[in-house]
Amino acid sequence: MAWWYRFLEILPFEWAQEGQMIFMKNALLAVVLLSPLFAILGTMIVNKNMAFFSDALGHGAFTGVVIGSLFGFVNPIGSAVVFSLVFALLIAVIKHKSRMSGDTVIGVVSSSAIALGLFLITLGGRSFAKVNSYLIGDILSINPKEIGFLFVVLVLVLIFWCLFFNRLLLVSINPSLAGSRGINTFWYETVFSLIVAVTVTVSMSWIGLLVI
Repeated sequence: MAWWYRFLEILPFEWAQEGQMIFMKNALLAVVLLSPLFAILGTMIVNKNMAFFSDALGHGAFTGVVIGSLFGFVNPIGSAVVFSLVFALLIAVIKHKSRMSGDTVIGVVSSSAIALGLFLITLGGRSFAKVNSYLIGDILSINPKEIGFLFVVLVLVLIFWCLFFNRLLLVSINPSLAGSRGINTFWYETVFSLIVAVTVTVSMSWIGLLVI
């Protein structure tokens, strides 16, 4: 992180000077990493008509946070990531196995997940206060360790994109044609769904569920 702080010192802003407002510098780096990540995934999400899916993932991640809080985790993002992966995998399997439309599957599973989260968080008269930060988000709270994890996610997504973009695009445009070319459409759709799930979940505490 030291190189980033030194680089920002060339900017003509008071907060960019040495030793000043480290939280602002961390937040700026997070935005620099998140912007290309969202841009890369966002275009494919729109192309595959998965905007509602991304929204549903955010609500599913909320339930993961609640479960993590109930188990006493100081930082329940880990449990939220696991729950979101299960959530995304469940949707992919149901869509593949059933004749229901994607929106129907997403709507049912999403409603069930958020209902479970609300039930658990209010069980025994508990308060919403401990999870309010995940609804609004606070990018100024991001720390160097979380930025490092975000960088790893970006690198992995870039590698995946370079290797499989053409096949993923074909699957999104014409699944039947992709299948006739020997492409396992279910595998590509599932992996993409899992990548979106991880991205949405790790961004939740900084951007907020209401924005996601």
